[in-house]
Formats: sequence, structure tokens, C-alpha cells
Amino acid sequence: MKSIKSHFLTSVAVFMIILSSIGILLIVGCGTDGETSGNTQTHRILDINDNSDKSTGDTQIQDKPDQSHSSLEITVIEIVKPAYDEILDFSEGLAAVRSDGKWGFIDTTGKVVVEPFYDWVYSFSENLAAVMVGASWGFIDTTGNIVIEPVYFRVKSFSEGLAAVNIADRWGIIDTTGKVIVELMYADIYCFNEGLARVQFFSGEVKEWGIIDTTGRVVVKLIYDRVYIDSFSDGLIAVRAGSKWGIVDITGSFAIEPMYDDTFIYGFREGLIAVLIDDKWGVIDTTGMVVVEPMYDTVFSFYEGFAFVQLDDKWGFIDVTGKAIVEPMYDHISAFSAGLAAVRINDNDTSKWGFIDTKGNVVVEFTYDLVVSFKEDLAGVMVDGKWGFIDTTGRVVVEPIYDEIQSFSEGLASVQIGDKWGVIDTSGNVVIGPMFDWVSNFNNGLSAICNDEKWGVLAIT
Repeated sequence: MKSIKSHFLTSVAVFMIILSSIGILLIVGCGTDGETSGNTQTHRILDINDNSDKSTGDTQIQDKPDQSHSSLEITVIEIVKPAYDEILDFSEGLAAVRSDGKWGFIDTTGKVVVEPFYDWVYSFSENLAAVMVGASWGFIDTTGNIVIEPVYFRVKSFSEGLAAVNIADRWGIIDTTGKVIVELMYADIYCFNEGLARVQFFSGEVKEWGIIDTTGRVVVKLIYDRVYIDSFSDGLIAVRAGSKWGIVDITGSFAIEPMYDDTFIYGFREGLIAVLIDDKWGVIDTTGMVVVEPMYDTVFSFYEGFAFVQLDDKWGFIDVTGKAIVEPMYDHISAFSAGLAAVRINDNDTSKWGFIDTKGNVVVEFTYDLVVSFKEDLAGVMVDGKWGFIDTTGRVVVEPIYDEIQSFSEGLASVQIGDKWGVIDTSGNVVIGPMFDWVSNFNNGLSAICNDEKWGVLAIT
């Protein structure tokens, strides 16, 4: 569970490098088109000089001429004015809100469904939300009725109809009715994924790892020092026995005996996994056959046929045969998006970013101070401290005028000018003028807003 407020703390540092879906460090974000046409259209935008009636939930929209070629009419509705101390992400149509130290839930219209009563809550998962009363946890349904009484010291959200619960530092499993499926006996239990969950068991002073199924049956014996990831990939999972890593199958038998110093945490991807031998990384397949000899300082998981590799502080990428498509030559490289990867070259005291394609061809020259990966076929680029947007050919579609940006989501992106945030659309039109302390990414037509440390919700249709 992650609060919108925590999104704010991380996203304002959009310049920082973050972890991508395959473990490569990159910068995340996107951009839009700013072309104009000769036809003037009416575009509905929330103006910076907001004259809304503060006694109602709807913000008035001001019609302004739109100089873009877009004919899209966007309506902005402030369904929840900034009044809450905190708002969590919407999940299953409901969002947790905090007011005066207590938590409740609102729906997508802003209606209070569960009055702020609880000391803490988790977001809804499988129509149930964990709630805390005093120091004890239970679960409520989407109408606010208590389904499982608050009797547990700790809980985890429901996944595949099951939830881990804790009393006196021992974990077990309950179903959605509260029935105990697995007795409270484990040191830890992770969420179920594809019918399996990692568990830790006390063996004297040692905690040993294994895997159980939804009935509590031990699938992988509780004898290992570590088990990576929560589910099998290609029917295999990495385990550590003593100081070495090996691969077991779904029966718990070794498919590949422990012989590696480490393996990549996310397990097999596209039938391959990175392994470490004597401080060098290589790649093996599901039979243990070596595809790439241990020679790299770092190898990440394969994604869409490619894996990034590092050698002597330089980055390149290889294909599934182990062939180097791009020899390690870049100072930084990101995951591919829209067929392009952001890459950085350091030159003396300066560093510049550009983009290459899957053949290693430079598509966007190294002219930018920072970039964000492509999303919706657009990428954010920074020049002299200001952000704009380019398309996949490198053409500038929105001039660099923004102090900070967020990724595009549902055709909209939050942008900052000075210390205020607004929203632009995929034509570069201003949909919401810079008037908020924060505007989150839109998700299912909804966005959290913040002013003066109070949170509300916008809806755009």
C-alpha cells in the first residue's frame, strides 16, 4: 500500500533515477504534442484564476480558445475539495482517506462510504480491506461491515482468496470468511502468487525458507537459506543452500544443483537467468546450459529478447543467444520503451542523453541533460533545467518550458511551473492551469490533488 502523498515525495524528484520493470535504473516520464492549426476550437480548462463556488463540490470550468488541432473537449470536475489529511490510491472503486487522525473510505464520486473511524487501513483487495482498531487488525467489506473481527496483531492484504495474519509473532493463513487455513506457525508468509507462497519457518535459532500451496501443503521443503521471488517461472525457482544457489522445480527437486554464487532476483525470464560465478555474471537456460559465459560485471533479466549488461562501468545489451547487440560503451542505459532505450554518454565534465533502437542505432542524438523513457510514444527531455517533450523520431513537440513533469497516464500529464502543478493533454494544451501544490497521475479518470497539505480528488472525462 502506498499513499498518494508518498507519490508526491518521490515524483517531485523526477530527475532522480528509479528502478525499471526489469531492474535497470532509468528516469520515468513522458510528453505530448504541441502543434497548432488554423482552426480555433473551444477547449474546456480549469483556469489558474479559479472562481469556483467553494460551497459546492464542482469546480467551475472556463471556456478558452484552443489553438491545438485537437477537437477533444475535456471536462474537469473537482469531486473532492482539498480537505483530507491524506488520500491513498483508489482500489476497487474506493480510496482510503484520513481526517483528524482517523481513516475511512470514499467512492469515485467523493461520497463517504465508510466514515473515518479506524486508526489505520489498507486499500481494498478482493473486496476486503484490512482495518486497525486500537492495536488489532481485522477486515471490512466495501459497505463498511466488519467481516473478520479485529483480533490480529498484523495482517496482509487478501490475494487469491487468502490473507496472512499474525498473532504473537507467528503467521498463518485465513480465507475471506476468517477461517484458519494454515495454522499460525511461520516466522513469515508472503502473499500468494499463482497458488504458491514463500514461507519462513523457525528451526531453532535459524529461519529456513520454503514454499507452500493454498492448502498449506509444503511444495518446496523448508530447508533453504533463501528463496527468490514468490512464484515459479518456467516451472523453476532459485534457492540458496548454504553459500550456493541452485534451481528447484515445482516438485521441490533440484533441476540445477547449487553451484552459483548468486542468481538474478527475479528468476527466469524468457527461459534464461543470470548467474554469478567468481564475481562475474553469465546466463544459463532452464537446463543449466551456459548461454553467456561469466564475463560481465552485471547482467539483468531478459525483457522482449534483450538483457542489459555492464562491463568496466559501461553498459550495452545482448540478445537471447548471448550476442552483443551493443557492446558496453554507454555510461547509463534504460529499458526499451516504444522500441527505444535512453542512453547516456559522459564527456569530460558533462553528460548528455539520447536514444538508441534495438539494433543499436542512434535515433535521438545526445543533446539532452536528462530524459524520461517513452510512454504513449512521447518522451520528456530536459534542456537547461526545463522540460519539454519529443516523439520517437526526436522531433520536439512541446518546447521545454516546465520545471518538472510526470509520466503521461490516460492521455494526461502533470506538469509544474514555479511551485504549482497543473495538467496538459497529449496535444500540449493546458487542461488545468498551475494552481495546486501537487497533482498525481490520472488513474481511471481520477487524480489526487493537494493544496496547503490538504488532499482532494479531480475527475476528468
